[in-house]
Parts: sequence; C-alpha cells; structure tokens
Amino acid sequence: MDQGFVAGQYRNKLTFLAGIEDVQYLLPKGTVEDVVQGTHRLIDTFDHEKGGCILGTSNSIMHETPLENIKAWLRTAELYGREKREPH
Repeated sequence: MDQGFVAGQYRNKLTFLAGIEDVQYLLPKGTVEDVVQGTHRLIDTFDHEKGGCILGTSNSIMHETPLENIKAWLRTAELYGREKREPH
C-alpha cells in the first residue's frame, strides 16, 4: 500500500489506526533518532485536523527491542502528536 497516496486521499475524512513503520527493523535495530524520525513521518503522513491518527505498534514489539527505543517512540508519539494537534 502506498501510505502517502492513501493518506492523501482519505486523511481528512477518516481516522487511521497506524502502526510504527517497522517493528522488525526500525524499533528493535534503529537508533533512538531513527525511531523519532519514523514516528514523525507516521504522524505527518496520517494525521489531519479533520481526521486523525491512532498510533500503535502494529502486531507487537519484538523482544529484542531496546527499552530506549520504546520510550522514544512513546515520548515522540505523545509530544509530537500533541504539538501537531494543538493548533486545531
């Protein structure tokens, strides 16, 4: 699925349940900064003032995922998500 295309067509009409880009690589093997940037991309792609974005980790968090990456994902989802929504 082309996420950008789908989001462009429907993000002002629907609320998306969007999972972190990649629970097999990004979350367990990426750096904290990779996780932050991936979370920004996810929110920027799917969130819209007339729709919305519910973030999740899709299937699961792999057992080898560093706690720092999980914290970075949660913190970024909350803070950046709030920052993007406050003007609306």
